[in-house]
Amino acid sequence: MNFNYNLNIISKFFCEEDKPIYITANPYTYTYLKEIRDKNKANPTEAELNLWNLLRNKSTGHKIRRQHIIGNFIVDFVCLEKKLIIEVDGEIHQFNRLKDKQRTEELEALSYKVIRFKMRKF
Repeated sequence: MNFNYNLNIISKFFCEEDKPIYITANPYTYTYLKEIRDKNKANPTEAELNLWNLLRNKSTGHKIRRQHIIGNFIVDFVCLEKKLIIEVDGEIHQFNRLKDKQRTEELEALSYKVIRFKMRKF
């Protein structure tokens, strides 16, 4: 399945005035990504779980969503109101730096700010 998409079409989709703010997924890939998202949500990493315990229940003063689909991506955490994405990068990310960079660029093109935390084993 090819996940490349035209940013203009997706951006237009995201800017619809009557659409709720939490609907951010590409409608063409949503069903596929939802299955992956559900698995990720059911099996969080220890770092994700620890961070979620700090961010949940509006403890930041803002609603934070976990494993949320934006475009063709599943982000670890997002505050839609502030357009802020928080990613927890595990060991696998050291091999996917180029892919992570491209992903960040595409999310930033949709007006999101992306913050990445590197998970380290001691």
